[in-house]
Amino acid sequence: MSQPYQPGELYWQLVDPYWLSLNESWDGQPAALLAALRSVPSKAQHLYACHWCQSEVLNGGFYQFFYNTTGILAPEAVEGFYAVGAPELAEIVAEATSYFGPDYPRDRNVLEPVHIAVGLGTAVVRDLKYCAEEQT
Repeated sequence: MSQPYQPGELYWQLVDPYWLSLNESWDGQPAALLAALRSVPSKAQHLYACHWCQSEVLNGGFYQFFYNTTGILAPEAVEGFYAVGAPELAEIVAEATSYFGPDYPRDRNVLEPVHIAVGLGTAVVRDLKYCAEEQT
């Protein structure tokens, strides 16, 4: 009888083959990252985007997620959370993303001033909701 998987083991088996190449694509333009992301299987895409969203938000909130290059992946994180069966998280990320308007900007020169204009007040509310969902 085989041993049960350890927490995160299946996730990492799906993401690991693409991790380094996707991380290296951050150095290019947003289009390069998105092209690299779209070149991997959809399960790996979803998990990669969810990973970065969760990591950034739990570390420094949505403020950090949108401020850093990882914010480029916000729409993919929404899709990813729906795909992995976490619709509540998808809706929270979608709400946070909606502050940037209907056409989410992939250019950090656009993202950065808009995310600052949104202000920390609304970001804190979203962060608290997100963290509460993560704890349940």
